[in-house]
Amino acid sequence: MANEIERLIHRASQQIDHQDLFGAIETLRRALTLDPDSAHAHAMLALCLHDQKRLHAAEHEAHAAVALAPEFPFALYAMAIIDMAQRRFKRAEEHLRSALALDSTSTMCLQALGRLYSLWGRKQEALPLFERARDIDPDNPAIYAELAEHYYGARDFERAEGYARKALEIDAENADALVTMGYLLLRRGEAAEAREHALVVLRHNASHEGAIALLGAVKARQSPLLGVWWRFNSLFSGGSMSRRVLLLIGMFLAYRVAVIASGDLGYASAAAPLNMIWLGFCIYTWVGPAMFARQIAKELAPAGVRSNY
Repeated sequence: MANEIERLIHRASQQIDHQDLFGAIETLRRALTLDPDSAHAHAMLALCLHDQKRLHAAEHEAHAAVALAPEFPFALYAMAIIDMAQRRFKRAEEHLRSALALDSTSTMCLQALGRLYSLWGRKQEALPLFERARDIDPDNPAIYAELAEHYYGARDFERAEGYARKALEIDAENADALVTMGYLLLRRGEAAEAREHALVVLRHNASHEGAIALLGAVKARQSPLLGVWWRFNSLFSGGSMSRRVLLLIGMFLAYRVAVIASGDLGYASAAAPLNMIWLGFCIYTWVGPAMFARQIAKELAPAGVRSNY
């Protein structure tokens, strides 16, 4: 019985690697029919359901895994991933810290904790975790992809490209590295190459959110109407939250100074156009995301892929 369970779990793992989530879920359910107390199968099923955005069912399976094996790092990892998806960051941190206390060399848990801190706005705490994971497993392309994404978010594009290329040297089809490399190419104006990177990912996983967003970004970058919004969003979204706040405050102060100065200098009539320009800018940045979502849906429609945007 135990050998059959392990065989089914191994098969499910291979199906997950090939993006066959439906097949993996059926395999894991078969394993749980044979052994309802397999914490490993419950945890893997939780992660598959998470990837399908079935969070309620995923949470049920993760709870079952932790209840059956509270000191099984993989069960704690699965529970943390579900917590992150529901933005329960403190609980996710507790589960990952508990998992690392049991297995301090788990690169999977180190990466997840780094991603958690990035989502939580604690990016300075994320980098040492990614670097520690790299030191433990220097041949793991997923870790280099994490580092590439981290440095892209920090606007250190040179390092981001170096790590993305390193990940792709090890695994030419690493989806996260391809997406980050695509954004780097798009920043340089190489839209056709960026689009091809997105399509490589989507050929293997038609619902990969990062690749779908990249494909939409390519179309937005090429659009006369959306191009300005895309450039502003690229400038605004990078870096820390404090940088974004300062940027917005600076823009508003510049607008107000221009209005006040125009009155003081005897150009009071200029205030109305400045107010209209500012209002137009606010409306444009407000409707931009909706236009971006429609652009993604339009791009994916011929392929029969449903967008979540």
